[in-house]
Amino acid sequence: MLTFKPVTLEERPVIELFLNKIQPRFCLHTFQGLYIWRHQICLQYAVYKEFIVFKTCFEYRYNYLFPIGKGDYNEVLNEIKNDAETLNFSYAVYQILEEQLPIIEQFAKVNKMFIKPVRDYFEYWYDTQKMIHLPGKKLQPKRNHINYFIKNFIWKYEPITSKNVSQCIDFVKNWESLKNEPDNAFLHEDDLLFIDSLSSMDILNLEGGMLKIENEIMALGLGCRLNSEVFMILFEKARGDIKGAYPMIFQQFVKHHCFNYKYVSRLEDVGDEGLRKAKLSYHPDILQPVYKMTPQV
Repeated sequence: MLTFKPVTLEERPVIELFLNKIQPRFCLHTFQGLYIWRHQICLQYAVYKEFIVFKTCFEYRYNYLFPIGKGDYNEVLNEIKNDAETLNFSYAVYQILEEQLPIIEQFAKVNKMFIKPVRDYFEYWYDTQKMIHLPGKKLQPKRNHINYFIKNFIWKYEPITSKNVSQCIDFVKNWESLKNEPDNAFLHEDDLLFIDSLSSMDILNLEGGMLKIENEIMALGLGCRLNSEVFMILFEKARGDIKGAYPMIFQQFVKHHCFNYKYVSRLEDVGDEGLRKAKLSYHPDILQPVYKMTPQV
């Protein structure tokens, strides 16, 4: 039987005991990712023998992250199935890596489950040096925007610290009004998560930076280590009315915080057309595939 608990700071040592044994490949393989999005996806966790299992509730079903740990995967997957059936709720298992597919094939066959890639949750990885120097014709438009910004504004980049984080929170609060989309629930929710993350920077070991024009904040970036080779950017915000602000904050953030890493991750696009277009425009070097196992209809 799986006994679930909420993801809290007090539970961090237990959760990281399991996470520290793997090479994280996705945002939700880190405590930072789990904690930041805990309320948005109703996240809970349970320990079963030598596994940790995370359960979320969205899209009208329970979604279980693929178990992290070692032992009998068929056994822990059956515990997941029993948990969902006991609660009389539809369920799915997701965040399955390509190399983990052979582990679940027999379980899927016996339980009439369907396995498929979920493009909306592929995470975008970019070569760090490319994102700093933006070489070649494909990235010429990004260089053009950055050159415009450099030539037309008196700017500077500063790290976010405890002394200036309150200014950053104010910027995020005002950014939503600048977008002139008062009924955009997605933007509002993202802003609340950003503000909560800024308030928890030190606790979560996050790094951030701000782009200023004449001492006024124009853009922010916030992120943390994913693994030994990858730094992930959790949030980016910029003034849309300032030409070049978005490419400039991205380049400067990577330059100041990601230079010791081979890749920088900008997470997934969650199926948002605008986000997908923006992330593809930087020509990712790797799209991290992720699979989901759901009941056959």
